Amino acid sequence: IGGLIATQLACLGWALGSTFSKRHPGAADPLSSAAFQMLAGGLVLLTAAAVTGEFGHVAWSTRSVLAMGYLFVAGSLIGFVAYIYALTHLPISVVSLYPYVNPVVAVLLGTWLLHEPISWRIVAAIGVILGGSAIVTRRRRPDAAGAASVGASRSVAGAALPAREDASRTSPAATAATQAAQPVAEVESAERCA
Repeated sequence: IGGLIATQLACLGWALGSTFSKRHPGAADPLSSAAFQMLAGGLVLLTAAAVTGEFGHVAWSTRSVLAMGYLFVAGSLIGFVAYIYALTHLPISVVSLYPYVNPVVAVLLGTWLLHEPISWRIVAAIGVILGGSAIVTRRRRPDAAGAASVGASRSVAGAALPAREDASRTSPAATAATQAAQPVAEVESAERCA
């Protein structure tokens, strides 16, 4: 049960860290941010490994060192830097899909490169993963009345904002006012459609 709790805590930490990184982007570039996060996570894992005696179970071989090197370069350097970069440029709902798409890529690469068998259940699972990802990333298009209502609510929120257009883009107050007006507009739109 300890492993299940650790897994859930890791998932929670990942979600909180991703959300925090998206909402509070630092001045650091993606490479520095990724390096700091991996260093912090690595120190926690090394401490846990030392406390639980995991270092006694390591059996180094040429194959394990090469595998570790590959994971370091492809999985950590390239993958994590790409993830941090995506967090700064894409909505978090899109970025958070990568853990679901990664197994699809792994299965397809295993089938292609290692000639691993693929069953109808695997194909069905891939379909569910890709279908769910498409649903999450699909943007809803408001109807004409809803678009007008959203526009009106945003213009009301915009009236309380600073006159300079570039200030409304960077001001925390402007962002909060716009975000506060959006749910009201969506409710008004839903009431009109009903």
